[in-house]
Amino acid sequence: MSDFRRLFITAGASWILSTAYAAPAGAACRELEGAKPETHLAYLERERSALNTECIEYAMIHLGFEHHLPAIGVLIKWLDYRRPEVPSKDPAVVQVHPTWQGSIYPAMTALFMIGKPAVPDLISVVANRDATDLVRDHALETYRMIGRDDPPNAVAALVRASREAADAGAGQRLWDAAKQAATRCSPQIRNDCIHTLDVH
Repeated sequence: MSDFRRLFITAGASWILSTAYAAPAGAACRELEGAKPETHLAYLERERSALNTECIEYAMIHLGFEHHLPAIGVLIKWLDYRRPEVPSKDPAVVQVHPTWQGSIYPAMTALFMIGKPAVPDLISVVANRDATDLVRDHALETYRMIGRDDPPNAVAALVRASREAADAGAGQRLWDAAKQAATRCSPQIRNDCIHTLDVH
């Protein structure tokens, strides 16, 4: 890997981690303050409609920071959860929607922080015909960021998964995801990613 490519990838990952959340304390939740990961996980397994929005984010953030592997399956179910927007009291303030969707869909960032152990579940979501387009896209984007150190290899893994899929439908969804991932590679390495589609 070239020094430029390594620098580009490292800078991108650092930007995500620094902007996705200002800090774990950004979401306050007295109910979960000081609680263990198991308690955070149990909270997210409750009925959504009964949960406090700040506690939802608080639980996800801490599960991510703790790299709590048992939370992966539950966080997957929350990939469609969007952080509520808080209108600014200052009419001059313009809200900017960031490029990294994990900053408004906190389960994405939690899974990103857990890292490679979440990859098999994320690939399963991408292949799942019952998942919504939104959830599949969020799973793919999270998978891409976990594989940020070597995007062509991440694309290649999707290609292999498409060929090993149990049915044609799942294989097609994984192949489509591989093509999307290749075209989403940064301009500096996009040709490498696209070339990977042809050789794997």
